[in-house]
Amino acid sequence: MKKNENSMTGRVSANTMDGRHARSQSTRESIMLTAERLFAENGIGNVSLRDIGLAAGQKNNGAVQYHFRDRENLVVEVTKYRAALIEKVRAERLERIASQKGEPQVRDYVSAFVDALASILDEDNYYLRFLSRLAIETGGTPGQGGSQEELAKLRAIMLELMPHLNVDVLNHRWQIMTITTVHILAGYQAAIKAKTLGRPLNWLLTDLTNFLTAGLQAPVSE
Repeated sequence: MKKNENSMTGRVSANTMDGRHARSQSTRESIMLTAERLFAENGIGNVSLRDIGLAAGQKNNGAVQYHFRDRENLVVEVTKYRAALIEKVRAERLERIASQKGEPQVRDYVSAFVDALASILDEDNYYLRFLSRLAIETGGTPGQGGSQEELAKLRAIMLELMPHLNVDVLNHRWQIMTITTVHILAGYQAAIKAKTLGRPLNWLLTDLTNFLTAGLQAPVSE
């Protein structure tokens, strides 16, 4: 009898733990999505952890700090949360390039880069607007999330295709490409919300890819 009771107790305990874990994950996700929106709308430096907790419906004032410690770590976690889809789309595009006939061109890789970021365009998220705010407030290149190793490989491939560039010049132009793509797509995402779209997305992505490709391949100033 005791054996059956212990077995039942174990199952109840496991179910309780699973339930608590699920609730904890749900709370974390709610906080991250709320933070992403508030950061995008108001600026990262203008939003406190308390603001995020209240907007996320958390009655406990310390809920955000409990799950994420501080604002800096919350920013990192929001980026990681969105990274999976971006990385998946980028990998798919690179596989397609590797399997296509003919020699890959610089434009192919630029398109893969742009398409990966554009894959996160959605009415239900504010990620690109959040990245745009992050770039403006930090004065640097916004992290996209995903594998830095894979991005480094992509830069190495592009360096081989453009032997007139050195590493420093490519890195500088890569920074320009990243910032430009994030800001342009963030503007498009804001237009989706405001219902003020002009050109269709396909046109925007094609024109942006052409523009960035030309910039990457431009002659180097002496």
